[in-house]
Amino acid sequence: MWMGSLENCPTVHKERFSQDFWLEFAWTRKGFMKTRWLVNDRMFDLVNLHLFHDASNLVSSDCSPSVYSANRRRGLFHVLTRLRDDCNAPFFLFGDFNFRLDLRSFIQAQGWSSSDTGGTDGQTAVYEQAGEVQLIMKCKWFEHQNTKVFQDENVHMLLRFDHEPIPFLTELTEVQISFPPTYPFSENVTKPSEFMGTRCPAWCDRVFMSHTARALLQKSKDGETCVRYGRIGGDVCMGDHKPVFLYFEMETKIDQEKN
Repeated sequence: MWMGSLENCPTVHKERFSQDFWLEFAWTRKGFMKTRWLVNDRMFDLVNLHLFHDASNLVSSDCSPSVYSANRRRGLFHVLTRLRDDCNAPFFLFGDFNFRLDLRSFIQAQGWSSSDTGGTDGQTAVYEQAGEVQLIMKCKWFEHQNTKVFQDENVHMLLRFDHEPIPFLTELTEVQISFPPTYPFSENVTKPSEFMGTRCPAWCDRVFMSHTARALLQKSKDGETCVRYGRIGGDVCMGDHKPVFLYFEMETKIDQEKN
């Protein structure tokens, strides 16, 4: 048991990405914090991670994967390497991964025609279909004419463009997503369920786990899963991100001995 400030706790490790880690981007203070837990002789780690955002919608749509996605991938590989170097304990990795939909692939799949126009605030990309504007996009502006496409009934379709977790699935796993994107939401308290017109909605906020941690998720006696993975605050203003949660029951070593 530990009492007092976590700054001196031996089972807490905090690390920022170093300044020389970034090649094409400005240095950031983002990083991760790992805490070690022991519950009835069952040891596991909880790791809170914050990766970096897309600075421009236009740059994000230039290529697939985007330059931002490639750098997040490099950052997450670095974190996983640090976790392996420390101790091969089961771990849950959660936080703002800033994972985005593959914007170029998403736009191409719509079959829209495009035109680029200049403006006082820089370049603007306009996408049309049958003579009607479907999307207006600027550096920090994303105006989709049908935001319902990002709601519950289209989750399965949108997940086709959720490519960023794929390179890590040999080391990480995630409970199947069944909720709409978690970002970016309006910060207007009267519009808690509306997306903000700044970025393409995406599942930035996630809970991943190692395969050894996934094995700790206990099933009920009748064999049905008791795991729930969801989004919090659908009808409440909570800032531009909606938090997510992972609920499960974990079998401890004491439980195994009783059985």
